[in-house]
Amino acid sequence: AESPPKSVDTPPTSVNAPSWTRPLQGIIDNFGVPSYQETNPLPFMIITFPLIFGMMFGDIGGGLIFLGFGLYLLYLKKKNAKVGDISRLFVSGAELIIMLGVGTLFAGFVFGDFFGLESFTILGVRPVFSPVEGIFASPPQMGNLLLYMEFILLFGVAHYLSGLGINAYNKIRNGEYRHAILGPISWAIFYAAFIYAAILVVTSNFKFGILLNNPIVLAAVFIPLGLMGYGEGGLHVMEAFIGAGSNTLSYLRIWALNLADYSVKFAFFTSFGVGGAIAGNALVLTLEGLIVFVQTLRLHWVEWFGKFYEGTGHPFAPYQEPKSWIVSN
Repeated sequence: AESPPKSVDTPPTSVNAPSWTRPLQGIIDNFGVPSYQETNPLPFMIITFPLIFGMMFGDIGGGLIFLGFGLYLLYLKKKNAKVGDISRLFVSGAELIIMLGVGTLFAGFVFGDFFGLESFTILGVRPVFSPVEGIFASPPQMGNLLLYMEFILLFGVAHYLSGLGINAYNKIRNGEYRHAILGPISWAIFYAAFIYAAILVVTSNFKFGILLNNPIVLAAVFIPLGLMGYGEGGLHVMEAFIGAGSNTLSYLRIWALNLADYSVKFAFFTSFGVGGAIAGNALVLTLEGLIVFVQTLRLHWVEWFGKFYEGTGHPFAPYQEPKSWIVSN
């Protein structure tokens, strides 16, 4: 006979997610099931997950392949086709692969990349902004590449702050006003001031003395740290201070992988011609596609979830009558 379910202090979480978002919800649940005291990050990740994936892997051709592959897997899923264990893993994530294809396709049109070739040459579509434009020219033109790096850092700042904003919302919703002010709100003010101070130093050729001419900025950095130490403890202050720089710089992996994606395809094409281009794109779609997925996952689980999401809930499982009974005499 089945033993009765264990009693728990908190009710199980029943997540009512649309069917096409269940693979993405599965990624969240693998980190931790949301409790009723915290916000489910699913609505935000519907946008950010394919967007970050696309910013690393933007390619019109690659996006079409992901999209087509995802639609085929969705067809198998709807038909309840019998597949092997490994294939079943892909079939169960069909909707997520379609989302990644859309993100890759969108970024590909922005970057003007079609299997490593200029989209204007192949499709007559001009790029909105190409991060790698001119990097292999003689002499190399690094303007767009550096501009894209700056954009990625600002995107990372916005993503970081959004996590703190959700944290503050959770605490206010739960009536924890003091913890909201001395925790995520103070953290967000410190972080924004820290980033602004860093920009001032970098744009002044690393003249740290410029901060002495901006006492308001210094106050905005240190006063929130003091409030956090008073309300949340010294470890929380240390986490915020160390993470302000390291977590932000971690988003540069988006920039680095975008550059690596183009460089691999360019190297294969220039070295081995059309055959090399095919081999290079096959390598990028398989190996680098997996790497980009893992890094997209990391930016959400580590850099973003660490600001607001604990996943301390447990899934709702409807009661089922036991199939057999054992009667002892």
